Amino acid sequence: MAKRQLYRSRNGYVAGVCAGIAERHNLDAIVVRVFAVLFAGVTLGLGVILYIVMWVYIPLQQDGLEPYDVMPASAESSAYGDTWTASSGAYDALGEERDRSGDIPVLARLAVAVALMLLFLAVSIGIAPMFSGSQWWQFWPLLPLIAGLCLIVIPARSNHEALWHALGIVLTSVSAMMLPMALGVVSWMTLAAALGQLWPLLVLAVVLFAVGAYRGTGALVIVAAFCVVAFCLMTLGWFSLPGEREAVLVLMPNGKTYLLGIGSAL
Repeated sequence: MAKRQLYRSRNGYVAGVCAGIAERHNLDAIVVRVFAVLFAGVTLGLGVILYIVMWVYIPLQQDGLEPYDVMPASAESSAYGDTWTASSGAYDALGEERDRSGDIPVLARLAVAVALMLLFLAVSIGIAPMFSGSQWWQFWPLLPLIAGLCLIVIPARSNHEALWHALGIVLTSVSAMMLPMALGVVSWMTLAAALGQLWPLLVLAVVLFAVGAYRGTGALVIVAAFCVVAFCLMTLGWFSLPGEREAVLVLMPNGKTYLLGIGSAL
């Protein structure tokens, strides 16, 4: 048999890279997405660059015609009435084809949630000694960050997948912004300073989100989420105020030390 070529899937949520890899190797797309997110975090963003490169160079799957299922969904009998056939499992009570993209067992979702919770505890407890003077509970923004990643990579059961993914993007970006504040490197007053100047950006995000949710336009909802991402980036980049700690000394496993603080090199 000829070896199947790798394509970007048309069933993906961003560019179809993870879904294409899952289809190529007969894997669950959720597993590939979770692995991709974890890989991006472990490699400090290198996985994101690799994803973009694959986005550019891997061709998109051709939009070919699917073969028709000639087996009827039901058969009428004078003795037994309407009888659903074996192939009718993909159809609902009205004979319409079901959308099974978000049909994920509850236990599978629970297992992913528990695994990511354990990951949060392992990461926070493991990296706390690397940041001098920090306690593991100060890394609490990692918890909503992980929850946001779950909303991004795990398909939703409803028809409002874009809303859930947008919420995941917002949770992830806001949590990443609050992490240096929780560590005391950046003052919480930074948020007040940013809101005083960037409030129109948040108003635009709320308007786009409301219009997108009302009209069912996923693109507007995603744009609203990225307005929040822009707010978080500009907050840390332009309005950062020193916190209780001028800097945090980061002790790397290889013995090197880095100074983390406003105006300090990482």
